[in-house]
Amino acid sequence: MRDKIRIVGYEGAENYLGRWRAIVQRECDKRGWTFQINGDMQNADIGIALRDGEGYAQKNWKPGTKLANLQALGIPALCSPEAGYREIANGSEHWIKADEDVAIAFSALESSCSREVI
Repeated sequence: MRDKIRIVGYEGAENYLGRWRAIVQRECDKRGWTFQINGDMQNADIGIALRDGEGYAQKNWKPGTKLANLQALGIPALCSPEAGYREIANGSEHWIKADEDVAIAFSALESSCSREVI
């Protein structure tokens, strides 16, 4: 674990991020962090498990694979409040419902102490 965050990672099809891509990128740029898509997630300090979509299938049927992978790596995650993620949550997640939640979660995770607990 690095003392300072350098990389925020997302693994998956970029189109599923939808509007979240620009929001995460903007917040990373403000902090001087790199937003890495489909790179080596072992190098990420924070993981993104966000999906742009409010449909029934997205909220209730999608599996929690992204979160499970981040948990296995010990990386804190920003997550959409989907059933698949809620079912396997362990307390290390930051639930993102509104645009401003991304900045709030990033600020909460800037301290290495908060990430060390995870």
